[in-house]
Amino acid sequence: MAEEITHQKITIEDDLLLRNLRAFKKEAKSAKESRRLKDRDNMSVYLGDHDFSHKIKGQSRVVLAKQPIAIEQIAAFVKRSLMKFGDWFTVSLEGNSEFPVDEKSIFKFLTLLLDGDHANFGTGLADGIKQALNKSLMIFKVHGQYITIPHFRAVRDTSLKAITKFVTSGERTKKLLRDDKQSWKLLIELIPTEDYNPDPTGAKLYEIHSVEKDLANVLEMAAAPNSGFNKEAIEMLKSEYHLSEEDRQRIAYDANQNPEDIPKFRRKVQLDEFWGSLFDDDGLPIASNIQFIVANDKHVLLSPRPNPFWHGQSPFVAVPLMRVPGSVWHKALMDHASSIAIDRNELFSMMVDGGKAAVWGIRTVKPDNLEDPTEIQAGIPYGATLKIRQNTIGNDTFNIVKGGDIPNDALNIFHQLTREHEEATLINSIAIGQLPPRQVKATEVVQAQQGQNSFFESIANDVERDGIEQVLKKAWMTALQFVDDYLEPELVNSLGDDVAVTLQKMAPEDRFAAIALGPRFKVRGLSSIIQRIQDYNKLISFATFIFSNDVLARVFMEKYDTGKFVIKLLKGLEIDPAELELRPEEQEVMRQSMLEGMAGSATTAQGSPPYAGEALPGVGMSQLDLPEDQFAPKTIQ
Repeated sequence: MAEEITHQKITIEDDLLLRNLRAFKKEAKSAKESRRLKDRDNMSVYLGDHDFSHKIKGQSRVVLAKQPIAIEQIAAFVKRSLMKFGDWFTVSLEGNSEFPVDEKSIFKFLTLLLDGDHANFGTGLADGIKQALNKSLMIFKVHGQYITIPHFRAVRDTSLKAITKFVTSGERTKKLLRDDKQSWKLLIELIPTEDYNPDPTGAKLYEIHSVEKDLANVLEMAAAPNSGFNKEAIEMLKSEYHLSEEDRQRIAYDANQNPEDIPKFRRKVQLDEFWGSLFDDDGLPIASNIQFIVANDKHVLLSPRPNPFWHGQSPFVAVPLMRVPGSVWHKALMDHASSIAIDRNELFSMMVDGGKAAVWGIRTVKPDNLEDPTEIQAGIPYGATLKIRQNTIGNDTFNIVKGGDIPNDALNIFHQLTREHEEATLINSIAIGQLPPRQVKATEVVQAQQGQNSFFESIANDVERDGIEQVLKKAWMTALQFVDDYLEPELVNSLGDDVAVTLQKMAPEDRFAAIALGPRFKVRGLSSIIQRIQDYNKLISFATFIFSNDVLARVFMEKYDTGKFVIKLLKGLEIDPAELELRPEEQEVMRQSMLEGMAGSATTAQGSPPYAGEALPGVGMSQLDLPEDQFAPKTIQ
């Protein structure tokens, strides 16, 4: 039986709405409390916020940067894989020849949407990877909003001053007019894990997006076309101020700024956006797949309504990098690495303190022997000159009891922690391209590379299949629903004249029913670059093995084209071989040079004998037993 898609409001008492919302929020927040504590520790390490409250003045407060760098490397790898190497996703219509929009137009349309100023998916994805590494999930919200786009036009100035100027000098003047127009824009918003409250059981009965917005932003949302916001609730918000001290501290910490820097006159509104099902007090369902918004936990800003998106799905896409069976929050890669990083920072700081103590030493002083004992209340600074009383007997006013040192056990433990941290972050010396600190067998290098590749392959599959492909699918269907609200020049630029006219002629419902579910999106940027790296490593290993042996090299060159082999290597490095090819005139010069070289070789063979330092045909230099006077001419028998 077909179900009609409607946007009519659902009548439910506000008290019942608020009871459902509060109960679900309490359940979701309680379930993620342990995850929140781990997130806090991971973010502290990422931001370099180590607890040195036990340190005294003069002691080291050094924070090592290995973990933040590891996170930046992984995020940069993902962004580079997707955004730098050409078309990172494909569109297929599965042989539907009667589809009104071709694959190329859909690809171009989505590419422009994703690269727009408001979506900016490349930067959002890199930030999402960083969030998932520290907080287990990257969460995208695919929706849209109406924005004001300025349009300018120059018209003839008809003011009295302009007319007078024309009469006196014959010069016409113009003035600039601005016409603001409303246009719908796709948004792909990265949601902080603190703001995302899903059903912790995995049943997906609800998702709640809790976010603080400036009152000015809420008023702008309410003024958008078809917002449906309750005007009475808006008026009540104007007289309220909602930003607790706890919220102020959290916002400031996440933004890495001082809480006092947030202006007190900047009025905030707490919005809880609910997506899912509602139940009565007996636990019986009364509505499903609905949306409503509550402000400041008491004002129903948007009354319950069916899911406004025609695709009928939640706008959220939550993707873990490390999956835990049966979990909603899963785990973060840095959960284990952070505890190691904290101990490593602490140990390194103490080692630096030991180095300082070795220079300064531990000193005792008799303050009664000083003319002014207050000079050393804050310690004895380096190079200080202090006055001693004239009647002081002996030279024991200052004594060095013991100098500092760094125990070998501390160094050993530090190196062990470093190795464990590199394993936990999967960024070891081999992986980042440094030379190993000792003799490492080839099998160890291969095993390290295979282990890292397997990990990134797992990340790539999850991010591509469960994350980016779902974002593309929802972005396409959402943009298609609101395509009539795009400005016509934008549609023409992205789809072309013919396709844009075809879509605009169709009724919105006909258009969505005909083409919304047709395209299939396949993301290949991450997996393809990983495969390319693996293939390149295989080719390099093969070339090293083959060309280190003259016999194998000769067999290879007799049977295979070395030029094609080099081309394959260049493609593995993302270098276009065509950019390195010789031009026709350069090829002619090279050919002449080779002919002249061959003629010179023939003359040498007929006249004077070759030198022993020259390679014989079919014989490598390593096979020649050269005497000490190898540069003297020899006759080959």
